[in-house]
Amino acid sequence: RYYVDAWGTQWFYWFTEHAMLYRDEVAKTSMFFYPWGKDVYSHTGGNVLDAALDAPLRALFGPVVGYNVFVGALILSNIWGMRRLLAELGVSAFSAWITGILFAFNPFLLTELRDGRPTQAMLVFALLFWAYFLRAGTSRKSALISGFFLALTGLTYWYYAILAAPAAAALFVFDREPGAMKNRV
Repeated sequence: RYYVDAWGTQWFYWFTEHAMLYRDEVAKTSMFFYPWGKDVYSHTGGNVLDAALDAPLRALFGPVVGYNVFVGALILSNIWGMRRLLAELGVSAFSAWITGILFAFNPFLLTELRDGRPTQAMLVFALLFWAYFLRAGTSRKSALISGFFLALTGLTYWYYAILAAPAAAALFVFDREPGAMKNRV
């Protein structure tokens, strides 16, 4: 079966790689809807981080193998990210790894990958945001790192950042003991 998003993703990955190699503008292109062009940020949210991360793999291995290596690395990063979040919550190492594996192969993420939407399947930055956010009240460094991972979450897929930011704000406002969240699990 063919999925329109998969074709669009491959074009977008090529486009991002092209823009990086030739220092073309990424925000607007005439390669789509010629000659008028397309405002990439307005129409796609400008989610180019996954394409930029895939570009070196495409250059090394070609578009097919490079993309497959990227998807494998994405799955492994989701496993590690969930393990990291659960470790922050005090879950045993064995349970955290098993849960990370189960998380990385859940139907939602597999469907996103099958349908050609790796951006929506890349959750490592959101997971790391939450891991550092849980201790942000105890350390400025953790708060800065948390903000950095929220920014990467938004650059990966803006919708996840829009969901994470208000949830984090609510926890921040209503959590009377900063950093104590991990002790509640």
